[in-house]
Amino acid sequence: MTTTLADVIKAEKRIHQHFYPTPIEKADGLGENTFFKLENLNFTRSFKIRGALNAILNLSEAERARGIITASAGNHAQGVAYAAQLTHTPATVVMPKHTPQRKVQGTERYGANVILHGEGYTAAEIFALEQQHITGRTYISPYNHREVIAGQGTIAMEFFEQLPRVDRVIVPVSGGGLIAGIALVCKLMNPDCEVIGVQSTATPAMYNYLYNTQFRAAETIAEGLEGEIEPGSMTLEMCRQYVDQVLLVEENLLGENIRWMLETHNWVIEGAAAVGVAALRSGQIPSDEKTTVVIIGGGNLDYTTLQSLLH
Repeated sequence: MTTTLADVIKAEKRIHQHFYPTPIEKADGLGENTFFKLENLNFTRSFKIRGALNAILNLSEAERARGIITASAGNHAQGVAYAAQLTHTPATVVMPKHTPQRKVQGTERYGANVILHGEGYTAAEIFALEQQHITGRTYISPYNHREVIAGQGTIAMEFFEQLPRVDRVIVPVSGGGLIAGIALVCKLMNPDCEVIGVQSTATPAMYNYLYNTQFRAAETIAEGLEGEIEPGSMTLEMCRQYVDQVLLVEENLLGENIRWMLETHNWVIEGAAAVGVAALRSGQIPSDEKTTVVIIGGGNLDYTTLQSLLH
């Protein structure tokens, strides 16, 4: 069953007992009516805590006692680990071998058992699903999960309360959990609100699905956006139904826009969070009079990566 607005409303009640709404900030240099939604200021420095916490809080006591397992390129891992610690739930997280150390260490710090497996997210996901069948633990997908999508949708509930109107939302896209939740709320709250997803040219999975293309994935500094999408994922049809368009920005623009965010706004953001900024600064999305919210999804950037971008 797909996620509904009622699910998002329930999610908001569940998770907001545990953290405050993230702030909205004027996005100087990107248009008079453009704002950042700063999910890099959330617990674990990412929006992912929302869906992970909502999914775990929705489990029965018996399911929590058996434990959970997930696959993640980093931010969902930390969200699951934090939520599992909060709810005293045993957690195992499978992460690709190349996951930035900041994200691995953050996941371990919250008490999860981390397994490094595979060269990319897809291999990690396949292995985690195999382990779920062996161990009987509950698998919590980073995107293909009704309660995860509902948790991510609470972002839209917040910015509709924080701003008098919202005409357009720009959202990073990987498996589609974030944009599916946000788009669902946007289209039901304001059918004229334009929802635009952005991916890197190196992470084109959702773009390929929506536009029947076959662009190949490549090496990326936006590891949070990489990997293929599970066949039959509920996010696929939700994105087809609620998302207006998905764009690809050149991979080489991500580092430039990470630097720009640090120099101009004093925010450290990760590669996956830079795609929306890149789409605006490159002119793929016009800087016009529309009240626009740019989702800054996370700030978990390795120090060594930041150093390399600054030199």
